[in-house]
Amino acid sequence: MVITHHGCDIRRYREGDEFGIVELINQELNPEYELNVWKWKYKENPINAFPNTWIAEDKDKIVGHFAINPVMMKWKNIEILGSQAMGVATHNNYQRKGIFKTLAYKVTDEAGKKGIPITYVFPNPNSYPGFIKIGWIHAFSFIVMAKVLNVKEVSSKFNNNIVIRKILELGLKGHKFLFEEKSSPSPRDIAIFEVNFFDESFDILWKNVSKYYDYLIKRDHKYLFWRYSHQLEHFKIYALKNNNNLVGYTTLKCKIFHDIKVGYIYDLFCNPNEDTTIEYLISKAIEHFIEKGMDLVQICVLKDHPYYNICKRLGFLNRSQKPFVLHINVPTYSKNLEEFEDPKRWFLSLGDLYHD
Repeated sequence: MVITHHGCDIRRYREGDEFGIVELINQELNPEYELNVWKWKYKENPINAFPNTWIAEDKDKIVGHFAINPVMMKWKNIEILGSQAMGVATHNNYQRKGIFKTLAYKVTDEAGKKGIPITYVFPNPNSYPGFIKIGWIHAFSFIVMAKVLNVKEVSSKFNNNIVIRKILELGLKGHKFLFEEKSSPSPRDIAIFEVNFFDESFDILWKNVSKYYDYLIKRDHKYLFWRYSHQLEHFKIYALKNNNNLVGYTTLKCKIFHDIKVGYIYDLFCNPNEDTTIEYLISKAIEHFIEKGMDLVQICVLKDHPYYNICKRLGFLNRSQKPFVLHINVPTYSKNLEEFEDPKRWFLSLGDLYHD
């Protein structure tokens, strides 16, 4: 099916379009985005359901793109196929012509016909107004928290930023706790170790932890392998065992952002009521980032989640907020909107965002 909008052809993805899609994303979103990353995200997804992808094309050039990638989700007591909007981009010369709206409508309409009840997105500041304008719902927001490890380095580059300045004022908070924690021996029944592969023990962990939430992406060993073992991603994964039972893990990544070396805690998954497990995993993450020479540690949490207060105790401070926005594709699910807007029912992490 092809429709015409402002001289552009609006149509579904065809084999070979990925070259033009990557070129568009390079120009509008991420100059370092690569074709093999696109293949990993879309073609190698373990759900084995190729994404619902639409493009805008003008004279054989892709000028607009909107895709949703399928994810298996726990939906109260059942599993459903959900989806995340990704790679949303419009060429600069074709903006303000309704291409974004037309592509979004086609994608969500088709998703609804396939029985995918919701599509969610973590929009950047530029795209957020567009999603809200076309009727997507701002359900709630992540809290982006940061802990300074290298006060001198961060202050030299962000001393004019009010939020960073606040972090710097309390930048040493938690350092004393950290080093006291490092010098204290771990209980003999606790073991933290690096993970190089995901086995069926992570499926058991998934069953044990997922019961505390109504809505979240299914984190079984197949998903975790796909999400965190891609050769270009360079994640470091640590797991924690208690009495030889896997009780939690964290996934970490080092990046350079505006000349600041930032350590990101992408995922932290364990029993939300086990404060000791949470503290050990976060402390291990901080220790790892100190060893790697990072200037800052960042984590995204929901404010009402137990992680939030523990991060506060460990010296993290609120830095910003990241909106969680969704679209209901199947009208009958609108009756559950109040539940969807309750962050206490969700588990989300930075790892749930598939950055372009």
